[in-house]
Amino acid sequence: MIVNRGVKMNLKSIEYFLITVEEMNVTRAAERLFISQQALSSHIKRLEDEYRVQLFERRPTFHLTPEGEQMVFYGRQILEAEAKMQAAFSDISKNCRATLRVGFSRLRGTVFFPLIWKFYQPSHPNISVELVNGNSVALDEHLQAGRISFYVGINVPSNPNEKQIALTSEKTLCCFSSGLLKQYYPTAGRIF
Repeated sequence: MIVNRGVKMNLKSIEYFLITVEEMNVTRAAERLFISQQALSSHIKRLEDEYRVQLFERRPTFHLTPEGEQMVFYGRQILEAEAKMQAAFSDISKNCRATLRVGFSRLRGTVFFPLIWKFYQPSHPNISVELVNGNSVALDEHLQAGRISFYVGINVPSNPNEKQIALTSEKTLCCFSSGLLKQYYPTAGRIF
């Protein structure tokens, strides 16, 4: 079995690189990391050697190269993915996974759920979501019976066992051409 011992160190080097980018000063970054400037420079050099690129221009001023800008972009994604993976493994070992059951009408689900999911999922990656379709009456019955966690409905009567939050107020409009209006209601132009 071959073990790449450099992977963990590479993650640390990426972390140190990103802190150097935040500070845009090796001395301040080293102080912030509680390591020597030489150690920090060694981590950055290790990344440059590994990927065969130069990450910083040091003259005339200290700034990122185009490769350095790409390392910032991908380095952040790598560290974020590593953190999510560690959290998932931790949750699995602690058996901390859950399912959230959400009630939506089919139409409302296609409108609201993608917007909600976009914000919900990144901050709750270990929670799976199960959608339950139905009208407001059926979904309220599911909620009262404990079969769903919450639902999005319309014209929901007040219930002391529920907390209701208004998501939107809707307008119902009838749209038609002005030609049709003039044909059947010739005097309507003065009304509208």
